[in-house]
Amino acid sequence: MTTTGPTPNPAAARRMTPDDFVVTTVASVFAGQSPADYYAYFAGFFAEAIRLIHAAHVAECTAGPNWYCDTCDAIRAAQVGLLAEQRTAGQEVTGNGHH
Repeated sequence: MTTTGPTPNPAAARRMTPDDFVVTTVASVFAGQSPADYYAYFAGFFAEAIRLIHAAHVAECTAGPNWYCDTCDAIRAAQVGLLAEQRTAGQEVTGNGHH
């Protein structure tokens, strides 16, 4: 017997996908700084994203394609932080005038 998960809301999935430009910009700000600076800055964002993720997830989002959704935005913010951290791990990131 195969069990499948709930069907995701495509509009919610799009809202939660971080923009590459935003990830690169955030990564460029933290490139060359200590990991403590990065973690201190994003600690609040991660905490809020976790709280919101517990309240709702993509399969339960009822917002349509052109609607605003706080949960989708919180998930996007958390993903930006995680991706920026990955990009700055051991490499220089350039963009937006920061090196």
